[in-house]
Amino acid sequence: MGVAFALAAVWSAVAGSGGFEAVGAVLLLLITEMARPTSYANPIHFGEVALVLGFVAAVTRGIATGNPKSIDRWTLVAVGAALTAALLSHARGGWIALPAIILVTAVHHVRSPDPRRLR
Repeated sequence: MGVAFALAAVWSAVAGSGGFEAVGAVLLLLITEMARPTSYANPIHFGEVALVLGFVAAVTRGIATGNPKSIDRWTLVAVGAALTAALLSHARGGWIALPAIILVTAVHHVRSPDPRRLR
């Protein structure tokens, strides 16, 4: 029970972080006069971190416990939010890796023994 809860908490944190990146990007663009959202270092890191969070949320959704349909929906929300944050950051470097990220995620879900994989 403890390990399953910890794994679900880790997945929830990763999936939620992708959403926070998107909310932060939108708020930074609306409130400040920045041309693109930035993080502690620069906009490129902001966009790349957002893509990584979305990718990790998609690949690790099998460790989350609970209603499978709800987890599937939250995974899509996390990935969409992370892609939105990356798009708003104008970070071109992360977009070069996007086809590979999609391919690796698709292969992972097809080969995964998890019954909640993509249908």
